[in-house]
Amino acid sequence: MHRLLHGDAVERLRQLDDESVHCVVTSPPYYSMRSYLEESDPLKSLELGLSSKIDYVIDLCKVFNEVKRVLRPDGTLWLNLGDVYEDGQLLGMPWNVARNLQMSGWILRQDIIWAKPSPMPESATTRCTRSHEYVFMFAKTQDYFYDAEAIKEESDSSPSGKNRRSVWRIASTPYAGAHFATMPTTLAELCIKAGTSERGCCDQCGTPLHRRIEKQKIVRQRPNDYVKRVGKKGTGNSCSNSVAGVLTSTVGWDASCKCDASSTPCVVLDPFAGSGTTLAVAEALGRDSIGIELNSEYIKIAEERIVASCR
Repeated sequence: MHRLLHGDAVERLRQLDDESVHCVVTSPPYYSMRSYLEESDPLKSLELGLSSKIDYVIDLCKVFNEVKRVLRPDGTLWLNLGDVYEDGQLLGMPWNVARNLQMSGWILRQDIIWAKPSPMPESATTRCTRSHEYVFMFAKTQDYFYDAEAIKEESDSSPSGKNRRSVWRIASTPYAGAHFATMPTTLAELCIKAGTSERGCCDQCGTPLHRRIEKQKIVRQRPNDYVKRVGKKGTGNSCSNSVAGVLTSTVGWDASCKCDASSTPCVVLDPFAGSGTTLAVAEALGRDSIGIELNSEYIKIAEERIVASCR
């Protein structure tokens, strides 16, 4: 199930039920970048990013106050923001927003660096070319759902991979139907996989199902002519460890509730849906989604992307 709502984010969020969403993945309009609506559009005055710096932060906090209400206590918010220069000075806008969300009650769990292999070229000769943006991971409570197994990185030393690091090297992937920068599908995929259960949630209380992980030690195979090093511990001359790593595998899924009900897909929300990247990825991953967008033309693009993801 996917719902696309046209209109102001705050007003549309107020129409959603309390604690009805499992995960929020979004990239709001960046401050002072561009206008996405025609001057004649009746919703033009509601655009974010075209007012003062203070109003921009205040308006975003209003949106995320409503997001906090509709997000489940075990849910997470993944917020992508880039920075801008004004009068020759970097504004630090992503961190300004993050700190204000902290003050409003959000728990900032991590700052993730989205490193861009091929960033937009810049003509600046007095500083480096910017090649990164931030993805902030927020939670409502300390007891939130997070599936580390779903987003593990490849590892040379472990067949089951390693815990994902906080720098994500992801190439930009513009969508042909959109005339503006879009969130890479890989970025949205990582956030959704980490923030929602692959197996879904209880269709009565909405509690996500958790992986049951089985761990198996991998023993290092020594060559026939291997001679064990001996020496005082802590000097680097002792190597008594014969375990090469731990192999993890999913052997089942557990419900932490007592409803004894069937499962249903988790719900992902994007209050700034744009061209619908988050919703299209949610469809491809088997999740339900809700998108809110001010621009009616982008609603059409998002609908097309969701349909294409169904094929």
